[in-house]
Amino acid sequence: MESLKGFSIAGISDVKKATEPRSMDSDKYSHGTILVIGGNANYRNAPLHAAFSAYSALAASRTGAGYVTIAGPEEVIRLALALSYGPVVRVLKGKSGDLETVKGVKHNTLIIGPGYDVPETQQNKKFVKSVIRFERDSGNVVIADASVLKFFKRDKDLFWKNLIITPHVGEYGKLTGTDLKNVPLREKIKSVVSFAKEHNCTVLLKGNTTIITDGKRIKLNKAKTPALAVQGTGDVLCGIIAGYASMHRDPFESAVAAAYVHAKIGDELYKKKGLHIIARDLTEALPDILKRFDRIK
Repeated sequence: MESLKGFSIAGISDVKKATEPRSMDSDKYSHGTILVIGGNANYRNAPLHAAFSAYSALAASRTGAGYVTIAGPEEVIRLALALSYGPVVRVLKGKSGDLETVKGVKHNTLIIGPGYDVPETQQNKKFVKSVIRFERDSGNVVIADASVLKFFKRDKDLFWKNLIITPHVGEYGKLTGTDLKNVPLREKIKSVVSFAKEHNCTVLLKGNTTIITDGKRIKLNKAKTPALAVQGTGDVLCGIIAGYASMHRDPFESAVAAAYVHAKIGDELYKKKGLHIIARDLTEALPDILKRFDRIK
């Protein structure tokens, strides 16, 4: 069993730090705008999980986004409309998408990656890299997850201080060439801190003990159960991160708060549902957790 003694552990104080007060005079554009790019014909639900988690935060009157847009293939958009989950939807035209659609969506935070399992063609590479560079130049926060991380390999130009990457150990290995499976916790931390520092970004390495670092600050968050080890829960985590980052413009602090909330929800749901949790359970449980931190000014 891994010992966390001597490390800084994520907790309630981190959630309070990342929770911005909501103004009585706010409108849907003034407390966070998020764009989610993801999904394909095989993974249609993934971007919905991420967008809906941000909306759940909004429903709880906390720092969640007031305006969320999903952009993806036509199959994803049709499903979003059919389910009436709430987000505005846009079709990414062409085989890999178009930058003009991205530019035309009001947002200060981007999630890219949930369900976005596309081949590494030149066209796809061009689209992803053009989107990331646009977001960087616009001063937006980007949460990059899952299979989209393969487009970041060997391209340091795509990394910057407002980027949060959320790999699990396998994805981290493919991105960095470093295999952290069965590696002691201290060695994992050393590797992740070094990578974050070198690339000037925030890394959230998912696992039973999640490591969050921007190369200078380090926090750990340990889950009490394996109940969240099911498909879609990582997409919900992306949405929670975005809900914080769209208002609280410190990527590291936003990621730490989200990691704690995500695990806390899992722990509380485990008491009710055991090892039978699905991703949508987390989005529905978000208000009960987040309303404890609501502040209105």
